[in-house]
Amino acid sequence: MRLTCVLTVSSPTTNCAAISWLDRRAATSRSTSVSRGVSGTALYLALIALLSLGVGALIRDTAVTLTAVFALLFVVPVVTEFVSDPIWHERLQKWSPTTAGQSIQNTLRLDELPITPWPGLGVLALWAAGAAAAGYILFARRDA
Repeated sequence: MRLTCVLTVSSPTTNCAAISWLDRRAATSRSTSVSRGVSGTALYLALIALLSLGVGALIRDTAVTLTAVFALLFVVPVVTEFVSDPIWHERLQKWSPTTAGQSIQNTLRLDELPITPWPGLGVLALWAAGAAAAGYILFARRDA
């Protein structure tokens, strides 16, 4: 247990020192994209939680809510890969909450993404805001 804690605490420090020692320019040029990825991942997870909360308020059944959210987050990107038309494939990737939201985590080859990082997070924010607003409206009407 003690060894695990020591390795966990010392590993990031060792990695940062090794990166800066090996190539200072590479570490500084990627620092903005890495910080965007780290902060964007926190925002991504918060937006996924808000999306799930909105769907939960809409459906009001735990099992169905979990199934719907998992289907939206995990099944839709897989089904999107089977679309043969390249235009619709790109559109579905841009507007899928998972694919668009996870673009914030990429630090390399950003030109190959279907949508750039911050607009992708914006798409996820629209999904989350829509689900939260719809959930609030239905919750207020049903329980008022």
